Amino acid sequence: MFQPVLSWASYEKAHVTSYVKRYGDQDRTAARVVRNLIDLYRVTRDSVVLPLPSFSLKVIEAYVGYSRSQSEYGGDWSMATFIEATETSDVVKRQELMDNILHYNQEDLEAMWAVFKWLRSKKPTSAISQ
Repeated sequence: MFQPVLSWASYEKAHVTSYVKRYGDQDRTAARVVRNLIDLYRVTRDSVVLPLPSFSLKVIEAYVGYSRSQSEYGGDWSMATFIEATETSDVVKRQELMDNILHYNQEDLEAMWAVFKWLRSKKPTSAISQ
């Protein structure tokens, strides 16, 4: 049974493939995930023309009405926050930082879902009018 897994761009596919090369895929779970990945970035880019400077998730999510609760977020922020968490000896601070990363990741998923629902709400139109 096909169970789609939404992703934004090719990052997830590349990382899952890398993990499989490193650790294997005995029960073929990773293979099923990769087979079912839907690149929502590509679908969005190929489906709509938008008056926006880019098709990054952060730009598209705002356009479709999704707003985040955190004032700081993003890929670079999450990597820097993860490094800070791994380098601190303060257990409470580490957990706070990791919780912030988890919250950011949760909002990424919510943002992709918002874009997906927005795309599904659009009716196809013909480029050629009669």
